[in-house]
Amino acid sequence: MAKNNFVVDYKTMTAGRHEMKYHLDSSFFALFAESEFQNGKIDVDVSADISEYGLKFGFDIRGTVEVECDRCLGMFDLPIEGYFELKVKFGQQTSDPAEADDEIVLSHDETKLDLTHHIYEYIVLSVPARRVHPDGIDGLPMCDPDMSATLEVLEARDNVLERTTDPRWEQLRNLEFV
Repeated sequence: MAKNNFVVDYKTMTAGRHEMKYHLDSSFFALFAESEFQNGKIDVDVSADISEYGLKFGFDIRGTVEVECDRCLGMFDLPIEGYFELKVKFGQQTSDPAEADDEIVLSHDETKLDLTHHIYEYIVLSVPARRVHPDGIDGLPMCDPDMSATLEVLEARDNVLERTTDPRWEQLRNLEFV
């Protein structure tokens, strides 16, 4: 997927509302060398409200990204969704898009806006901080069974270690301080 697919030439568009649809896959994430996501299937519906005073973009994001489970380290497709807005105003000088949250300034001389970075950032914001396999029909996580068994053994070992006390500490507990 070429990066220029996400460039909007708003100067050639008529005032009013315009709709754009994008289907993203691994080729989109390849545009970002440091991306923690390599695979995904995401639909992005972009609405653009264009006027002489500015632009307003709405990004409706739905799909899945492949992430690593925080519990078992196995890879799985995590469903994501979100809606974000980006306001564009016109001014004397173009602002840095990386520093903008939901509002940027474009120079009056600009004619195009590249949405690639914004779409990627909105996808990242749609992914929850805690990423674990969903629960199955039986209510148990669908984690890797081998890793789950290993974690249970390690947890049992840790519980045993916590219960056994080093005898040197017992002697210290019997000391009385004046």
